[in-house]
Amino acid sequence: ETGLGQVSDEAAIAEACVLGLPHPKWGESGVAVLVAVPGATIRPEELPAHLGGRLARSKWPARVVVWPELPQSGSGRWTPTGARPPNPILH
Repeated sequence: ETGLGQVSDEAAIAEACVLGLPHPKWGESGVAVLVAVPGATIRPEELPAHLGGRLARSKWPARVVVWPELPQSGSGRWTPTGARPPNPILH
């Protein structure tokens, strides 16, 4: 379990992905990108409480960001191409 399933089963989350971004000490660190269900609010600071007891702490994402939507390819599937740096929303 990478943690994505544990993150995306929250009722307020419509879509989720975890990106590996460069980290100076660990080489890479996980960033969870979440999209809220219409009308719902996602509070990134509440994610640890949701994951606690369900996923080992070492598998939690280092950061959580909320986007209005995930980048989509021409076929309608999410694509990491538009989600990786230099995307300013991740900084």
